[in-house]
Amino acid sequence: MNETVRSPVDIEALIDDRPEDGVFRVHRDVYTSPDVFQLEMAEFFEKGWVFVGLASELPRPNDYKTVAISRYPLLLTRDDAGELHCFINSCRHRGMVLVPHQNGNQRYHSCRYHGWVFDSAGRCAELTQKEEGCYPPALNPRLADLQPVARFANYRGFLFASLSPDVPELEAHLGDAKKFLDLTLDKGADGMEFVPGATRYTFRANWKLQIENALDIYHFGYTHASYIDLLARRATDKLKGQASAEEKDIQGSFGFRGGHAVQWRENARVTPTLLERRKASYSRALDEVGTRWAGYGVNVTIFPNLQIVENVSSLILRVIRPLRADLTEMEVRCLAPVGEDPDLREARIRDYEDFFGAGGFATPDDSVVYELSQRGLEAAQADWTLGYLRGMDRSRLPATNPYEQELGIVSEDWTLGPRTVGDESRFHGTYRAWRERLGRGPRDARADAPQGRHRAGTASASQAPGRSPPAAVSAGWHTVASLADLAPGRPRRVHVGTLAIALVRQGDEIHAISDRCSHGAGSLSEGRVDGREIECPFHGGRFDLSSGAPTSAPCTKPVKRWPARIDDGRVQILLDETSPAEDSGMLPLRVTRRYMAAAAILALEFEHAQGAPLPGFSAGAHLDLMLPSGLARSYSLCNDPADPSVYRIAVQLAKPSLGGSEEVHAALHENVRIATSMPVNDFELDEHAPASLLIAGGIGVTPLMAMAYRLQALGRRFELHYACRSRDCMAFLPELQARLGPALHLHPGDEAGCRLDLEALLEGASRDSAIYVCGPDRLISAVEATARKLGWPDGRVRKETFGAVPGAAGPRPASLP
Repeated sequence: MNETVRSPVDIEALIDDRPEDGVFRVHRDVYTSPDVFQLEMAEFFEKGWVFVGLASELPRPNDYKTVAISRYPLLLTRDDAGELHCFINSCRHRGMVLVPHQNGNQRYHSCRYHGWVFDSAGRCAELTQKEEGCYPPALNPRLADLQPVARFANYRGFLFASLSPDVPELEAHLGDAKKFLDLTLDKGADGMEFVPGATRYTFRANWKLQIENALDIYHFGYTHASYIDLLARRATDKLKGQASAEEKDIQGSFGFRGGHAVQWRENARVTPTLLERRKASYSRALDEVGTRWAGYGVNVTIFPNLQIVENVSSLILRVIRPLRADLTEMEVRCLAPVGEDPDLREARIRDYEDFFGAGGFATPDDSVVYELSQRGLEAAQADWTLGYLRGMDRSRLPATNPYEQELGIVSEDWTLGPRTVGDESRFHGTYRAWRERLGRGPRDARADAPQGRHRAGTASASQAPGRSPPAAVSAGWHTVASLADLAPGRPRRVHVGTLAIALVRQGDEIHAISDRCSHGAGSLSEGRVDGREIECPFHGGRFDLSSGAPTSAPCTKPVKRWPARIDDGRVQILLDETSPAEDSGMLPLRVTRRYMAAAAILALEFEHAQGAPLPGFSAGAHLDLMLPSGLARSYSLCNDPADPSVYRIAVQLAKPSLGGSEEVHAALHENVRIATSMPVNDFELDEHAPASLLIAGGIGVTPLMAMAYRLQALGRRFELHYACRSRDCMAFLPELQARLGPALHLHPGDEAGCRLDLEALLEGASRDSAIYVCGPDRLISAVEATARKLGWPDGRVRKETFGAVPGAAGPRPASLP
């Protein structure tokens, strides 16, 4: 996946969220800025779960359909064995779109450029004129197979894909919003299917206007006045007076983690006869609660691109595809139970045509409103809009939501009341999730800031995210949330200084544990509570809430736990003197220096955030950095181990990357604080070897630098051979030349006679030498192959490659014998 360089956008300044002051505002740039749009595409559509289709669209072997995520064309297939796949729709030869059609049935797909052929399982079935092509013998035929997306998952026939592997499991992403997918799917005892045909159109406006519209009941009587007038003219005696009755309907909304949201209403504008027939047809699959909700109107948004709009007479699925900040493509389909009675199916289609189709009442009305709104929002000199204030007076709400309890769900926020309120506070949860994701995590680090339903997370324009370190955190009791903001059994993340803490309320008992899973740094606040245990969303490991002890594999280490209490409706936790660290065994560090060590290579130096001495480290060690977004990344320490007053790492901006290098370059500025592991060494130096041969490729020089400095201090014989594309790409080159002198051998690939000759190097090395190699896989493989060829003993080559931390969201050094 291509890396998207983050634009310097102050996300925090775009959402003015001060519920205690009765203020919630969204800046116009949220809808108009191309920089904001690029961030949205990178974070939501290229690094998150995105809806791509229904399994029922590919019922037969070799069926296929094509879709797109952001800029990426995708190909969904069902192979001969019936297994579903999702690939990048791009020929592996020269990158041409392989399948240009929307859907069909085809066992083999032939590229129209050079004729390469791929089967429905993505395998390259024919590489045309392969024998005549003089391909190198080392070509692995499987490298020609279609590239699968990083993650592909199926929730009861709803298909989702992610271009990044760094996403939680799909069900964790959906959270309790999946209850509404269940209610939809359970209406079809034999499954759900699309009615043939689709409506596709574009509107010249920002995609989030469509997201808002599905939650906006306030607009209906004004934007769709002509439709309401038509309903009145059509009304039978049974329906007369219904329009006025709707003004008193009970309606509400639910907001969920990740920006998912639901708007619902009890009255569904349908004749009682049709209502009873629909319910009767659903009763085989739905329980009592589901049957009752089948009579409601429900709009579901699975952020960022799926909407389900449902009332008794119709069931609509919308897919949102943003094209520009001011251009959006929509696909609208009619969804129905398999085997539905013909007259019920006809009524469903007529309602779809009447209101949702391209020539219906809703789509043209809404599209015109979106486009006029976009034109108005582009008035750059205009002030903030006031479209998020209705319903902010929450004193009218009951203490608990009976509809939430009936469904057995826990939402982040909810609204409830008569239709006339036209509540706009239901937009807040989606925009808080939007801000948190684009801003790389919650930014309000005030110890007394309430976290949750009304969390205030604003930052001044002069304090860009990540630029100002949080204040030092003292020992003692700290208020972290309001009890009213903690839903029972629902984890919530709060921050105190550099600490990320997961809070769980069970009755009047509060549990406070580290938000970082000890196995792979997964966010426990994104996990699920089951009885007295909390489950990590990454690999399913569990911890006891009362002690922090692990209760199931793969977790083996406990997580830190803090005493918690309730004081006059406030949740407080007790921090001790070790609490400024992220977790037991973690270090709070501060960036003290930032500079470029070579082209695209950023050097960072750290000191202890509280001024304490840093633990010493041995040559070859690395740090696990806990980045602001929640990603865990590992980087080798590349300074002299003899000087433990500072830690230094170097990070190359990778293309493509999994997001870590991009975030480090964008977010870790001087004075930023970050939590890291203690130094960990899986690539140890044998200090007693008579001689050492250090072979570095590119950024792989970093652990070998520390080894070279240590060997030099010990007076041992060694050579450091440094290979790279050019001298411009060689990190710390002046420093290495000054420190190591003749022990440093440079191999820039663009200079004649300088290429690294491994066979000559190993042939001439003393056989009592220890060999260390770090760099790209191809370099490591070449060193190993050459050593075997020349008869070096097994195990003499020690290597460090870059793999993934088990359970973590990204790359780390993985040392192998």
